[in-house]
Amino acid sequence: MKLPEAEVELFYKLFNPLLVYAGQQTGLAPHLASPQDLRKLTLEQIIEIRNALYDQTRLFDSFMAQNPAGASATELEIVAGWKNFMRGMFYIIRYQKDYAVFLTSEAPAKAYGVRALYSSFEEMVGANLPLAVNTVLLPFKEAIICDGLISSYSMSFGSGIRQSLNEAYQRAKSQIGIITNFNSSEKRQSDMDLLKFYLRTQASREEYAAEIYALTRKSRDLLVFYHQEMGKSAAKSFKKHFNMIGIQNAWFGILEGMIIASGKTRPEAETRALEIVPADKRELVYYFPVNKK
Repeated sequence: MKLPEAEVELFYKLFNPLLVYAGQQTGLAPHLASPQDLRKLTLEQIIEIRNALYDQTRLFDSFMAQNPAGASATELEIVAGWKNFMRGMFYIIRYQKDYAVFLTSEAPAKAYGVRALYSSFEEMVGANLPLAVNTVLLPFKEAIICDGLISSYSMSFGSGIRQSLNEAYQRAKSQIGIITNFNSSEKRQSDMDLLKFYLRTQASREEYAAEIYALTRKSRDLLVFYHQEMGKSAAKSFKKHFNMIGIQNAWFGILEGMIIASGKTRPEAETRALEIVPADKRELVYYFPVNKK
């Protein structure tokens, strides 16, 4: 989940002179003469300069205009992109092969795929997720990185909060995907993917009842999928009840949560359903077997 070493070196080639410049211009560290002088500062002093930089975005423009680092035009374009930084608290939700998933703390939550620099996020803040952190996200070429300064909050999450964070993550991933590039537009998931997400659990079906209703009115395919999924969900409780009372080796058809036909075989159940179900609702029927245990 880390950037290639050459890319990390390029980042610091640009970011450290920018910090030096910000320290000089803000008066927080006027004695700084080169990036090497940053090593003489405490972490708290560096963070103070970094925060002042993001508070005064004009510093980005004057740094690029004066170009004290002698950066190329291409490199200055990278610095220009940093004006689109994201600063604040994030939740690290997942460690994946290519990036760590950072979830924004503001609603509606968005999920970002963030690359680490020299050290992995797991090495920097720990492996126990979810984890609340404070950092700054920056665009870097075709990736998203943090600026190397990251701190974690000392807090633990109960099962309720963990579930809420996971739901927010799943919602963000389903609706716009995991964002891995500030330059790309947020992708919108298909209506079918959204409907699948909304129907995942009873709680989500209740929460997104209005959205589900609107989607099922958009196309016949969505309406059929909705009824098939709801039939599948209802079949679970029917199967349990039928097994309890000894019914076995039979097929049933469900429509709108009700058993509307049955038979010893699926064709038999389908034939009986066709006799009573209007033509426009026949493909909405969900069929399921109850077999001998």
